[in-house]
Amino acid sequence: MTTVFTEKSRHLPLRDPATLSDMVIKASESGDGGNLPLATRRAHGPWARRLLVALVVLTAGALGRDMYVRYVRPGGCRGIRHPDPAREVEVGKVVPVVLNPTPFISAPNGSVLNIPAPQKATPDTPSSILPASYPVPSDVTVEKCVSWDREDVDPLNAVVASIGGVSIDRGLFFVSRGERSHGWLSVYQGKEELPQGEARVDLRILEPHGHWFLDSVKVCKVKRADGSMGVGVFTPDDLVVPKNIVVRPSWWDGKFQRYHHQAPAVMMTVHLPPADASSVLNIDHLDADMPLFKQDLHLVLLRDTVKFNQLSLVTSERDVWVGHANADSLSIVAPNGKISGQFQIGSSIVLRSKRAPVQAHVDVYSGEASIEATTIDSNVHLTTSLVGLPGQEDSRYKVNASATETGRVFLDITYLPLFAHLDVGVVAGTGGARARIAENWQGRFNATTTDAKAAARDPGDKVSSLKSNSEKRIMIDPSSTDYYIHGVKFLVTSYHPSGFVNMESRGRTTLEL
Repeated sequence: MTTVFTEKSRHLPLRDPATLSDMVIKASESGDGGNLPLATRRAHGPWARRLLVALVVLTAGALGRDMYVRYVRPGGCRGIRHPDPAREVEVGKVVPVVLNPTPFISAPNGSVLNIPAPQKATPDTPSSILPASYPVPSDVTVEKCVSWDREDVDPLNAVVASIGGVSIDRGLFFVSRGERSHGWLSVYQGKEELPQGEARVDLRILEPHGHWFLDSVKVCKVKRADGSMGVGVFTPDDLVVPKNIVVRPSWWDGKFQRYHHQAPAVMMTVHLPPADASSVLNIDHLDADMPLFKQDLHLVLLRDTVKFNQLSLVTSERDVWVGHANADSLSIVAPNGKISGQFQIGSSIVLRSKRAPVQAHVDVYSGEASIEATTIDSNVHLTTSLVGLPGQEDSRYKVNASATETGRVFLDITYLPLFAHLDVGVVAGTGGARARIAENWQGRFNATTTDAKAAARDPGDKVSSLKSNSEKRIMIDPSSTDYYIHGVKFLVTSYHPSGFVNMESRGRTTLEL
């Protein structure tokens, strides 16, 4: 026997959802309520009803008896604390809770309610392809879709499923389409045993209002033309939320209260196989194109050993967080979501947002790389260490950071190989810009501002690796003004100017050399 209560609000024939807060739950050992109810409590909404009825089921299990649950509204002038039993109004039919291990789903209007044990759905091959109302990308082939079952309910009233056998030999990709396809994508490198070269995807769909979506949301195992495999989430363009499902007030338009009709949230957890001892799990690419999904990579430095040749994460309205990612080429695009994380790259990284901040720490372990971090109406905080390759003296790097409208840019280049060529471009809005360049950098620099002052200076609080300040020369062009500074920096003992720093801002501009 389990104690998972799956009663849904559709079992209550109420005209106004507001009456849910006025209901009282009564439980007794007889269908008519009896004279001695075992539990009488007020239910402040659907979650309170589930919790109280779960307590009733626990009581029934302890007593070894069947229980009946009634939903009533208090009557009489004495109110909820002292109701008048003679004036109670029953708003829901009697629902018996039968302690029977045979699983079946309850039906509305007083049918027997069983308490099913959590089970997992299994992928089932669709009849052919998804209907035309599902916006599946043209380069994606649907192989199998999860056949949701209304018995697949866990204790938190979420349906669960698992998709295995997702090959990583040719890369992984995840896609979502449909204006109501939203949720979370989380990637882990698990320690549990998984088949060689295969990943597992666990699914949970949270929706506390009757699981009305089970016939509409399609979570499928998919394949692309390049041979890569993955999982897709699709909802039809004509998906309509039932009118009686009003989740919460959303906004006030000045005259009427508007309500937000919530779509089902899909929690997708990807488990990558562990790497062999003293080796790295190499994956050609991982692509995620999920506009309404929050994307998290729970990979940890020194613990997880996975490397991507290409890593691409695309979202529209949600944030992207990366614990640690090791990739040769990396791209994250989140126009309205925050981008944050720690990255180790080989050739290039692109971090693009529009109305949210970008905060990243980038380590480069190659002789040539480009770094780009851009936003429009927010801030960019970029810290990078250009380690390079041992013995290579002709390293070339490009770093660009911009927040063009109201944002602020802070760029800190903590390390640079000796004699490396470094070009830096910074564009900032009214928030201003500040850049700290590694001490051993040599080359020309420009700093331009329109509404404030520009300055190029030697940071006094910086721990110097030079033997003395006399080794470093910063020469400012005499034609420089408060709004424009042009100059050159070089080291006396190892003269090798090879780089250019250009900073443009409408706010205060500070260049620390």
